[in-house]
Amino acid sequence: MRDKNGSGAILALVLLASLALACGALKNLGSNSLAEANKMVQEANNELKKVDQIADDNEEKVDALDKADKAGNSAEVKRLLDDLMKAIDEGLEHGQVAADKLDKASKMNVDDKYKEYLSLKSQSLRKQIEAFKERKEAARIMRDNYDNPDKTAMQKAKDDFKRKNANFKKLLGEAKDLSRKADDIARQNPDKIKPSS
Repeated sequence: MRDKNGSGAILALVLLASLALACGALKNLGSNSLAEANKMVQEANNELKKVDQIADDNEEKVDALDKADKAGNSAEVKRLLDDLMKAIDEGLEHGQVAADKLDKASKMNVDDKYKEYLSLKSQSLRKQIEAFKERKEAARIMRDNYDNPDKTAMQKAKDDFKRKNANFKKLLGEAKDLSRKADDIARQNPDKIKPSS
């Protein structure tokens, strides 16, 4: 489990940062929609910038986690995993607010293609949120079982981790598919949806 502890937490933080990047095409949306919808989109982008900031603020902890893991410092590994899980929680809160705002904007009186685009981006973000919840649970499993001498408990933890990790990857794949569909709509409708700069 030791090798997976470090790499799992690193992956969790890297993917936390990608939560914001995956919706980057939202930054400069078209002016053909209602001002209120555009305001919602801007507010969603502001929430996603906060996710980026959380990832930046916790980047050093990823390196520290790797060092603690290699040194076999169980207490430090667990402390850092706790800190990273808190960061994931904070990022998830901002991601949820962003998804809610995109969803609300998609239901406003705007062009149908713009609505579809916003709806798909909101759905993509919600899938990413689901994925990160799975990643957080995998990190919790690692933290709770780091250096556990009970072989039965360790095997169950490894099996649970593998299941959570597989579900995490599946959900991220679904999120990417939804985002690609939205990006296709943006490319096909440049007069209605401006790509990010």
